[in-house]
Amino acid sequence: MEKKRILIVDDERSFTSVLSVLLEKSGFEVVVADNGLRAVEEFEIFQPHAVVLDIYMPLMDGIKVCKFIRVEKQNLSVPIIAVTAYHDEEKQQEVIEAGASLYLKKPIEATELLGHIRNVLEGSSDVEGKESEVKELEGTAPEAGGGTTVEVPPGAEDEN
Repeated sequence: MEKKRILIVDDERSFTSVLSVLLEKSGFEVVVADNGLRAVEEFEIFQPHAVVLDIYMPLMDGIKVCKFIRVEKQNLSVPIIAVTAYHDEEKQQEVIEAGASLYLKKPIEATELLGHIRNVLEGSSDVEGKESEVKELEGTAPEAGGGTTVEVPPGAEDEN
C-alpha cells in the first residue's frame, strides 16, 4: 500500500523536526519546506495527500501558498491544515477563506496534530462546497503515555 505523503511547511525547525519524526514513525512519507516559495515547488514535485501549513514564513506567507494550491493549481481535494501561533480572528477568517481545511493554534501537541491529519485524510475527497472546519486548539499537556507538545513562543512567527 502506498504511503500517504505529507508536506510540512514551517520555518520553525523544532516544530518540523518533531512532527516529521512522528509522522514518519506513523507510516507517512514526509517532505519539509521552510518557506512559502519552497512549499510551492515541493507541492508540485511531491504531490502530497495533505499539507500542514504555517501562516507567517519568509519569502511567501501561508495564505499565498494556500491560494496557490486552491486557485493556481485548482486543487480542492488536498486538505490544508493551517497551524499558527497567530491568534487573531480576522487572520483566522482570511486563512479559511484562502482555502484552509482546518485552522489550529500553536502550541499544539504533536500527537493531537497527527489525529487531525488522519481525520482530514479520511475525509479528503473534496473540500469544495464543504464548510471549512475551524478548530481553536490550545496546546494541552501530554497525557500519560506521552505526547510531545511543540511550543512556539507567542509572537515568534511575527519575527519573520
